[in-house]
Amino acid sequence: MITAQAVLGHVKYVRQGVDKTTALLLVHYAQAWTLAWRGEPLFAEPIEAWEHGPAVPAAHAAFSTTLPRKLVLSGEDAGDRRREIDAVIAHYGALTPSALVARVKSEAPWAEAAAGGRPAFASGPEIPTEALRDFHAARVDAADSPRRPGAAEAAREAEQRRARELRDQITARFESGIPVGPARDEHSVHRPDQG
Repeated sequence: MITAQAVLGHVKYVRQGVDKTTALLLVHYAQAWTLAWRGEPLFAEPIEAWEHGPAVPAAHAAFSTTLPRKLVLSGEDAGDRRREIDAVIAHYGALTPSALVARVKSEAPWAEAAAGGRPAFASGPEIPTEALRDFHAARVDAADSPRRPGAAEAAREAEQRRARELRDQITARFESGIPVGPARDEHSVHRPDQG
């Protein structure tokens, strides 16, 4: 399991210049959709119902000191999990902060937690993990929900990685003066004077 701050760093890495409200709500959605798709949390820190929507207090406190950094995951499914997080960031990241706030505040997990306590600017009642999981799991096939990446996305990413590696090899050879094309044997070269 990773930390909410690590997810925040990844959000800042993927969405350069992201504002604090959007970043915190993207961390929330990364947790919510991981729960829906995998049935397990992405990070252990609690999410609370604050005045402007769900927030992870640890990520909120660390926003200004968290540098953009690509998320490092471990395990056999690390690539799949990162693609899922990236799909969530891409899906919700295009919304304006006010549209994102309106959306999360209309969803049952925040609304129910907020109704049971008094959300303040930077504090509020905890949103139960089960509420996030159940609400988003019921919306997996909804038209306005992010799509969980599958084998096609993994194959496309592998192809892009191979293309980058090839480009890097060609660039390195070009810069070092090593011929880029196939090696030529001087005996196989046809010379006009040899008939």
